[in-house]
Amino acid sequence: MKQWKYAAMVALVLTLLVSVFVLLPGEAQAAEPETVGAAYDFSAIQEPTLVKRDGVWYYVKDGAVCMDTTLVKYNGEWFYVKGGTLASDTTTLVKFNGGWYYIYKGKLAANTTTLVKFNGEWGYVVNGKVASSTTQLVKYNNEWWYVVKGKVASNTTTLVKYNNEWWYVVKGKIAGNTTTLVKYNNEWWYVVKGKIASNTTTLVKFNGSWY
Repeated sequence: MKQWKYAAMVALVLTLLVSVFVLLPGEAQAAEPETVGAAYDFSAIQEPTLVKRDGVWYYVKDGAVCMDTTLVKYNGEWFYVKGGTLASDTTTLVKFNGGWYYIYKGKLAANTTTLVKFNGEWGYVVNGKVASSTTQLVKYNNEWWYVVKGKVASNTTTLVKYNNEWWYVVKGKIAGNTTTLVKYNNEWWYVVKGKIASNTTTLVKFNGSWY
């Protein structure tokens, strides 16, 4: 008899607990996150575009908010969207249709030519796009950098020809304060302030000897 009463009490407690979970679901489990833009009706919008609602720009296509991370063209300009909305606080490089583009505060910086740091490397951006086929010297912050296929060659020390003159590059940057002898293609060249002194005839002391 005592065992029967104990079992009945356990059953009653379990029943009460189940009732609490059914009647108070908000306290028993976390609410599901609200869908982005769910408060608005976008069913009439089929073509990919940006739509502003209550101060927020949504990426909409096929009648609903699209959660893709991509670039979207709007009013003749390109914008970066992520998680269904315009990423207006984002400045980065973004890969799109096989190329890399410079996004400044959520918008393609189409008129910008500069060096941009991304993932620990510096990329050369021309008119908003990484110039992946460009190899040359580039001026940035009053210094000159050696760019190879769109990226600063930060591990390269060599001589580089630019505007019909030869420049001494050390770890990707012109060594503008350096005067020394430099070996290149099995020959030695006299560099003065980062540039080959092609019209100079003189004696030069290097590593304790005169040349």
